[in-house]
Amino acid sequence: MTRADFFLVNRSLQKLDLWLSETFTRGQAWVDLIGLTNYKDGYLRKNGKRVDLKRGQCGWSQAALAVRWKWSRGKVKRFFDELETEQQIEQLNSTICSITIIVNYDEYQLNGQGMEQLTGSSQTGDGQVTDTNKEVKEVKEVKEKELKPLGPTRPVFGYKPFFEIFWDHYPRRDGQRRGRKKTENQYRAIVTNEATAGAVLTAVGHYADSCGNYAKDAERWMRKGVWDEWLNPDIEVNNEEDQRLADKFSLITDAELKMLKGSQTVRNRMDFSLDEVLTIIAQRARRNG
Repeated sequence: MTRADFFLVNRSLQKLDLWLSETFTRGQAWVDLIGLTNYKDGYLRKNGKRVDLKRGQCGWSQAALAVRWKWSRGKVKRFFDELETEQQIEQLNSTICSITIIVNYDEYQLNGQGMEQLTGSSQTGDGQVTDTNKEVKEVKEVKEKELKPLGPTRPVFGYKPFFEIFWDHYPRRDGQRRGRKKTENQYRAIVTNEATAGAVLTAVGHYADSCGNYAKDAERWMRKGVWDEWLNPDIEVNNEEDQRLADKFSLITDAELKMLKGSQTVRNRMDFSLDEVLTIIAQRARRNG
């Protein structure tokens, strides 16, 4: 493997509106997945538990990637299954989260040793000998110059591309979305870094799967203590029956819950048993306590 086999792309590309504004192609999704994969050992937290990630492993869920790539969940799954069949990735599923492993990750992302091997003299396709040590030094000097602060400035997070993705995927209420300006102001106040932006996209993916036609106004949903509930939905879905209850519970407001608790007639009309009502009351009490 020679230096000519690679071209360097800064990961900041993945934050640009140019990269995120349109539906991803399959090739773009593959490059994006490589860019989202850990280039060094790290970890994430899921349901309050630490999940260690090795170099070459990606902790993004398929739900979050569907939002990011503007794909359906089914399309993401089919894409991953195809990549796994072609031995490009491996998928590890657990009760906590899913992890995607990029097979032969070092072929796409050099480690420190690989960089050292490529920083000598090399020959280009037309036979011209280049001093790659000199080139690397020049690149380093340019980066240092670009990163040198001009003064005591406060870093500003470019939230706009992430908000556009969020707004496009927030579920409609009665076929409409209202309050874009207020929602954007609320979003900007909360989303101050890429990690939070990614968390919001994950949460809205979960919410969109569950709310049906009963979506909250987006500005209300973006308030702290509301959107972050959907990072890890409270109801653990372990089987078909749990899935059925989870779908029902996600649509019930607190006001409707009070009516269900006090009226057998209302429970019958809405197809709830008293045990189901008491279960969701207990779950919401634990969540709010």
